[in-house]
Amino acid sequence: MKACLWIAVIVVAVLVATSVGQRRYHVRPRFDDFPAGLQYISGRYYGIPSSSNASGYLLSPNILYGVPIQIHHPQRFDQIATRVVTGAAGNAVVGIYHEAPSGKPGALLVQGDDVLDLTTSSTDITSTLSQVLSPGFYYLAFNGDASATIAGRLTDAWQGQFGRTTISGDEFTYVLSVHTYTGTLPDPFSETAFSYVGIVDSSGTGDGLPDLSIRAE
Repeated sequence: MKACLWIAVIVVAVLVATSVGQRRYHVRPRFDDFPAGLQYISGRYYGIPSSSNASGYLLSPNILYGVPIQIHHPQRFDQIATRVVTGAAGNAVVGIYHEAPSGKPGALLVQGDDVLDLTTSSTDITSTLSQVLSPGFYYLAFNGDASATIAGRLTDAWQGQFGRTTISGDEFTYVLSVHTYTGTLPDPFSETAFSYVGIVDSSGTGDGLPDLSIRAE
């Protein structure tokens, strides 16, 4: 009888402690527990929050482009994509870089599995991968050997998210450096002739920036 009484006391104590713990501590939600506005929807493409540039972005051969992207919660992505507006004979590779402590692209996280053909106009081009991204900042990268025009973006709606390079300077929208195309992205991101590229307003002045996006699995 006494043994049963002690067991009952222990069970009650455990239930009380569990209840208190649940009131005091927040449990991190699972991937599928986020409110609808914060979820990544399977099959949708995510990139920079800006307006479309109908004229596209004219690529320079042997330039490594890095377009920053912010990830809000853990998600697996299975493609990097863009669209060829006006084709030119040549190829390209794409990938994702970590952001370095300096704010520049740093170590290569993953390169897409497929080489992109830039030859055919008005064509969507994709490279497969399978990568979970944790919350934070990353760079979507593109490096090719042709002067093709791909989809572009304008950046008025995107100013300020990644900071200014000087206190009175323009916000930067993407970065670029020189890297001769070999079919393999450099690791880390090339520092040769590295430069920040400033904002391009919605009047359409300039090319904007390369429109790269990733697809949620």
